[in-house]
Amino acid sequence: MKKLSIAFLLFVLAACNAEKKEENNTADRWVCVSKQYNEIIAALGLTSKLVAVDLSSVNPSSIKDLPKVGYHRALATESILSFEPSLFIHDNNVGPDHVMKQLAELKIPMKAFTSEGKDLESTYDLIMEMGTYFKCKKKAMAIVRKMKTDIAQVVKEGQIFTDQPTVLIIHYGRAKNHYLLVTEKSPAAMLVKMAGGKLSMPGEKNMKMLSSELLAQANPDVILITDYGYDRLAKKNELNTLPGISETNAAKNNRIYRINEFDVMYFGVNSAKQIGILQSLIHQK
Repeated sequence: MKKLSIAFLLFVLAACNAEKKEENNTADRWVCVSKQYNEIIAALGLTSKLVAVDLSSVNPSSIKDLPKVGYHRALATESILSFEPSLFIHDNNVGPDHVMKQLAELKIPMKAFTSEGKDLESTYDLIMEMGTYFKCKKKAMAIVRKMKTDIAQVVKEGQIFTDQPTVLIIHYGRAKNHYLLVTEKSPAAMLVKMAGGKLSMPGEKNMKMLSSELLAQANPDVILITDYGYDRLAKKNELNTLPGISETNAAKNNRIYRINEFDVMYFGVNSAKQIGILQSLIHQK
């Protein structure tokens, strides 16, 4: 009976969506569930076409205030359909699978871009690909030119730092509600390196489960905890309760800092600013 009710609800929502499109088939109503994509959409001047985003898309402020459809790895079909999207934009890092299947069955137009945006060069490619797709290629070219100039400048300014602290990044995964260690395979590791630090947590994927053993092995000079997880712990004064964290050099020297997820976890249109923020955090004493 429950399955029948959900199926009926999806049918009704899809029918309403089709009627709405027929009434105004020129309207752009984008739902985008990628924080990296949403930053680029905003930089391209297309925020007005967005009607909803995922919970992790909070930058810039014009994106932060938009309605949310949930966490990008824990989406619900009903929530997405309620915004009557003309286009559902994602980066393939979405779930659960049955939601994506339902959206496909309901013939909701979807778009994922080929360029992965996992390093600087592929981020430039992603911006150009999105600019071309959304018919604002000149704007995309200007964004890439400015990024290259700004990044070269901030890296040059960072040459004044002579130390190379070891850095550990802890991220709270809201899909399964646990703390994760960011590895050397991640975009964050590349950003830390450009900022003059070293993120040496090994791993085949971007992140791995936090454990006291891994923290002990890493024993970093600096620990960065992304905003949601940091605030969750700080609210209860529990920063030092993570397994093994109190024994690290970072904890002993009071070098555990909060950092916004959008300033470290992926390359964005403001990567020069990301590098500058990392420089100021990891090199302070």
